[in-house]
Amino acid sequence: MRPLTWAILMGMTCSRDPGLGPQPGSAPTGHPDADEELLLREALSLGIHRQPPHLAALTEALLTQEVFLKLERDIPREELVRYFEQHPKEFSIEETVAARWIKIPFDTENGATLVEDLRTKVAADPKLFGPLAKEFSADQASAFRDGSVGVQRRSSSSLPGPVLDQIFALAEGEVSAVFQTSDAWNLVLVSWRKPKEERTFEQMKGAVATVLRQQRYLAERAEYIEQLRVKYGSSH
Repeated sequence: MRPLTWAILMGMTCSRDPGLGPQPGSAPTGHPDADEELLLREALSLGIHRQPPHLAALTEALLTQEVFLKLERDIPREELVRYFEQHPKEFSIEETVAARWIKIPFDTENGATLVEDLRTKVAADPKLFGPLAKEFSADQASAFRDGSVGVQRRSSSSLPGPVLDQIFALAEGEVSAVFQTSDAWNLVLVSWRKPKEERTFEQMKGAVATVLRQQRYLAERAEYIEQLRVKYGSSH
């Protein structure tokens, strides 16, 4: 199958409707991948080229007409319950913690003394953590924000492991002891924390239905493209 260009597409289109040709400024750039190519051919064969002549619009219109609108919309309650019970993490809100961080590299002159002095000051007055982080912390991204590392989740944090472990081990408002990572001494302060929130099935049944409909759509889309491969003799 030769790659579809806009000129070929419009040639196919115009052979069905001589009065329809490309509109100024409407020709897209690049080439669709193999699946898009099949979808575009089928869209043209069904006359969907009468939609606005953009490649993405053609394929989306085809998939809406031939796949999405034909999906079974109602999902049995027992199937929803089963998916909810088998995937609890998808429908709960994990614990979140907001924290501040001071990082003092090992090569800092008198670094060990400095970090202990900072620990004494912030333990006595946690409000000093932000200004001291801005002045002394080597982590520039957080130091710029008074040491704030934002809201952290265990599943998506980019912080070093030992720093994240300390953050999740502390109570709200607590300052850590000095601890080491591979290249620095560190202090953290937990500003606030929000515990994990479990959701009931009744609260989340709409979200569960959305997930299952999306899975059904993707499966039907893949099957539809396989049918087009057979129809157009594609080996992709």
